[in-house]
Amino acid sequence: MDGLKPYTEYKARISAENRLGRGKHSKLLRFRTLGSRPNAAPLNVEVKAPADDDSQSLLVTWRDPSLEYWNGPLVAYKIGWRKSEHKEDFRNWTEVTRHDASDLQARLTQLEPFTQYGVTVMAVNDFGTGPGADAVARTRETTPSVAPPELVCNHGGVHRGLTLSWRSLSETELRGRLAQYLVYFQHVSTSRTSLPEIGDESE
Repeated sequence: MDGLKPYTEYKARISAENRLGRGKHSKLLRFRTLGSRPNAAPLNVEVKAPADDDSQSLLVTWRDPSLEYWNGPLVAYKIGWRKSEHKEDFRNWTEVTRHDASDLQARLTQLEPFTQYGVTVMAVNDFGTGPGADAVARTRETTPSVAPPELVCNHGGVHRGLTLSWRSLSETELRGRLAQYLVYFQHVSTSRTSLPEIGDESE
């Protein structure tokens, strides 16, 4: 018999037939076809930064694929992630055991702040792994990782002014949207060995 669905229960009877007609039916036979890997992706995959302001994690949620595409009981979900700027195959993977439909979520940790990630979610049964559903999201901002580098101070021949220059922070160092640079300065008395408190601030 061809065209049957995987991991589906069927019942059948068999009878013989000749040129005079059909004979009696056999006893009812019940059987289940073998399973195969899921042939549909999870539904409603969403990825977002968590509500606790953690800048190094993302929360992934999803729904089971339609039951007709399971092809066997679902036992887990595989979740892969990578930086969106990287085009190679997913290299980071985790697997979440499926207990029921009420707890389909996972938290990805140890990510880089203010970085966009691509995420894929795949259903798993005892016969294999199904196709993936993809989503993208960005981790939260946090404070810059370093001070502005290559700071240079030059009076430029001006007696009552100074010129400051520095290298702009890279996106990796900045870890968020640049709002401004703050320059703190103070008068230093040549007769004192300790510095006074910083009192002035300007952009």
